[in-house]
Amino acid sequence: MNVANNIVFFPGVTAIPQQSEELPVVAPAMLIDGMVDHYTGQLVDHFIKHGFDVENDTFNDHFAFTVESLRSCLYHHVGLDHPMYQIIDKIIAEIKAQRDKSVDSK
Repeated sequence: MNVANNIVFFPGVTAIPQQSEELPVVAPAMLIDGMVDHYTGQLVDHFIKHGFDVENDTFNDHFAFTVESLRSCLYHHVGLDHPMYQIIDKIIAEIKAQRDKSVDSK
């Protein structure tokens, strides 16, 4: 059965609104920020359920760095700038260089 043929029209409704006409376009940064905030909130809830102490400064600093790294990755994926992206690029380059050194020495 075709989904288009499986539409039930209610009295007074004569057409199906097109999403592109009816829904506002959300800026990519707002969409990404909302997704990151949503999923990191869920992660913290799971960490708490598994007994992690999320109320200490060290955890918060490390987790905030991780969250901003994820946000930076997603921003970069859609062509947006993020202040951490250059830092992450440097760290990745350093990790690759160390990995290459370790492979060459074996």
